[in-house]
Amino acid sequence: MPPGSLVAQALAEVRSDRPVGPDTPAGPARTHWPAHPHRRLRPPAGGPPARSGQAALEEVLALGLAAQPHGDTAGTGSAPARLRPAASAGGRHPVNAHLLVGPGCSVPPGLYAYDPLGHRLAPRGPAPGDAAPGAVAVLTLSPGRTASHYGHRSWPLLLLDAGHTVAALVLAALALDLHAPVCLDADAALLAAAAGLPRPGRWDRTWPGTAPEYPVAAVHLVPPGAGPLPGGPLASWAAPPLGTAPRPGPAPHEEGRRAGLVLEALTTDGSPGAWWPARPPRALSSAGALRAALRVRRSAPPPLEGVPGDEELAAVLEAAVTAAPQSTAWCAAVGGERPGLLEQRPEASRPAATAGTAASGAPDSPDPGGAAAVTPTSGPPTSGSPAPDGPPARGVPGPEAAPPPGLRLLAEGEARPTLAVWAAGQSLLADCGAVLLAHGVPDDAPPHHVRTAHLAAGCAAGFAQTVAGALGLRSRPVGSWQRADLGAALGREPGRDWVVHGLALGTGRTGRTNRTGRRPGGEDHDRRPGGETR
Repeated sequence: MPPGSLVAQALAEVRSDRPVGPDTPAGPARTHWPAHPHRRLRPPAGGPPARSGQAALEEVLALGLAAQPHGDTAGTGSAPARLRPAASAGGRHPVNAHLLVGPGCSVPPGLYAYDPLGHRLAPRGPAPGDAAPGAVAVLTLSPGRTASHYGHRSWPLLLLDAGHTVAALVLAALALDLHAPVCLDADAALLAAAAGLPRPGRWDRTWPGTAPEYPVAAVHLVPPGAGPLPGGPLASWAAPPLGTAPRPGPAPHEEGRRAGLVLEALTTDGSPGAWWPARPPRALSSAGALRAALRVRRSAPPPLEGVPGDEELAAVLEAAVTAAPQSTAWCAAVGGERPGLLEQRPEASRPAATAGTAASGAPDSPDPGGAAAVTPTSGPPTSGSPAPDGPPARGVPGPEAAPPPGLRLLAEGEARPTLAVWAAGQSLLADCGAVLLAHGVPDDAPPHHVRTAHLAAGCAAGFAQTVAGALGLRSRPVGSWQRADLGAALGREPGRDWVVHGLALGTGRTGRTNRTGRRPGGEDHDRRPGGETR
């Protein structure tokens, strides 16, 4: 089947209300690479710092990808608590990192596989003589871990998880004063060759009896003083032979194989990839504030009650909108006294809220009928949103319902109960204070757009969640959406504007709070229940 047809079919299936089948074995929580000896990295707070002018890989990996100290550092895959810093659907953590280390790093040059459970590197091969300065993290996916629980709905969650991991790695690098350009669209064959992995479609023949990995994105960790490279940092790594193979493992189950076929269709278009220069969120512009925010980043359990304040919501929404090259638009469904959908005002010029200067609103109960009651407002659509072509706008709010500076009203009315239905029946959305929504990706979107939109949405949600935590908000990503045609709900052409990702927000307080008061922090908890919550 042609890639475009396979992706269109898979996209329609994911967006339908077809239930997921029973769970199947997830396989190991990490890939085992036979390297001796493994290079053990120093603990996050131990050992000497990297020399001036070097990229401190140990610190970047510890802050962005490593399992927490109370997790499973022995590598048995049975961690009883929060496993890794980045959010993951069902706590499955399907993302792997291969480090292509060149000169200018605190680790000797070479090709490595990173073990986040033991915080160590497995050497897989030498570095080429013309390796780019710094290190390139090529992120791959092991679909069986997620497909074992989410079945045919797994492949969008896999891409969103990879986007969240990109955000975790990039924010950790920025917090340590490194540059971190991001590539979300390089062809899988280029990524695989650079990481010493078999090319797409050849894994089983090249390394039979091992579980395949699917490369989807890359992050370049650039040491201080190093400039951009013509053509990007992957080219010099694509010529060497394969690296060492992983140890044999259980064969992927059928849903995992199907997810792998979709991932291949999404990533084999021959693109050399474009590198985007990531920057920290404006609300966390200092390296110290960013480091502190990363250390308290958590996905909170329900309930997520309490409506975020105007400045808080504007800062979190701005972090999502500016985090990555956007293939989707963003808005926020809010509760409270004036429920509706808000989006960033494109022409707004305002100071962003920063950690320690939060505002607040008042919570409200959902519509007992559980149906959406959003009414589009007048005015031009925001950049990246489809133009409304339904009935004329009605019920334009008066001055008393005007959105805050930096935000504008996209639609008025209560949307959260319907969002709860669309998100596989997750009732937490009906009662949360607000829900950030990434939306777009029409039914006929080409594979390249589907891939980059999901990766960018996951990355943007990771940025937004970090800002939310710094502002004292509780948050929880929501990745699985069915029948979530936001455009049709707003009176536009059906099938053109779907919900792709979400971030539920709350203040943790159910009573009315001072609009300039600081919010209490969320719980230090990241265990995910069954169902579709991330």
